[in-house]
Amino acid sequence: MRRLTIAALMTVLTVTGIVLTGCGEQRPAGTPPVTVNVGRVKQQSQPVTVRAVGNLAAARSVVVTPQVTGKLQEVFFRDGQMVSEGQILAAIDPAPFRAAVEQARAGLEMQQSQLAYSRDQFERYKQLLAQGAISYQDYEAVLTDLNRQKAGTDNAQAQLDLANINLGYCTITAPISGKIGYIQVYPGNIVTANVSQIATINQIAPIYADFAVPEQYLGALSASQEQVQVSLYDGNDQLLADDGRLVAFNNQVTANTGSLKLRAEFANRSGRLFPGQFCSVVLTLGREENALTVPATAVIVSSDSEGTVFVVGSDNRVSARKIAIGRKVGDTLVVKSGLTDGEMIATDGLMGLRDGSPVKIAGDSSGDQQP
Repeated sequence: MRRLTIAALMTVLTVTGIVLTGCGEQRPAGTPPVTVNVGRVKQQSQPVTVRAVGNLAAARSVVVTPQVTGKLQEVFFRDGQMVSEGQILAAIDPAPFRAAVEQARAGLEMQQSQLAYSRDQFERYKQLLAQGAISYQDYEAVLTDLNRQKAGTDNAQAQLDLANINLGYCTITAPISGKIGYIQVYPGNIVTANVSQIATINQIAPIYADFAVPEQYLGALSASQEQVQVSLYDGNDQLLADDGRLVAFNNQVTANTGSLKLRAEFANRSGRLFPGQFCSVVLTLGREENALTVPATAVIVSSDSEGTVFVVGSDNRVSARKIAIGRKVGDTLVVKSGLTDGEMIATDGLMGLRDGSPVKIAGDSSGDQQP
């Protein structure tokens, strides 16, 4: 009897375990939908653009150097200020140069007096020669002395002119208009002619943008250089200027890169663009009609020409689709193939999506919005 009771108990426990085990293996509930924003594939007119990276460069850059050697007496500009052509920038101690002018003037006056004496002497000898009172050899000696005194006077005049020029060089003026850099030599130092660098002036209005484009665009750019619109963007893709024009092509294609260097000019009237600044240059060559476009945020870019989008189907599930992409225009991408006009695609939350993932369109309270 006791053996029967134990056997019955074992049977009950076994059945109970089976039931509990079956309950633990029930299938979990369905995956919840991912909430996404969506956009439509649009067919519209888009500009044909070429984008390149480059750097800004001064239209002209001049190093301010003294043209005479002397003691730098005073500087009349501040670091980084705008200066105008002809504006006084610095002064060299003029005292030695004023003395040189006076010395040269005295030398000229002395030479002029000697020239006057030689002329009088020549006139007397000329009359005496006509009277036969002197030899022709004596006459030639006086004539030679007169010519020597004339040359000496011309040389003295040139020395005075040079001394005045050097005195003028004691006042250093801006050779061009632009933005001046930091002072390199301070008052009290001896500056050397054509060697010492006081500061550098960069002309930034207008300013140049130097960049390179693939050689495949050379024909189109050459044919429509005057009509090409040029815009400038910073590293964050913010518009800096849109009034550019192409002003120069390099004279050869760089063989190892297959690119051609170009230069564009921007007015930069505000003065907020600086030489050396990194930039992106966008050249607009024309317009493409009926181009397919998608929001740039909707594309997971895998290369310069390929990407993936998630197309939202009528069952509110997404399908991953490979597409061929072209240029970027603002916040949109031009699609070359893989999509059709009007298709709905997810524009955010892409990293949380997989092929077949259920989605809920943001703003749709029912969750049943049909694409």
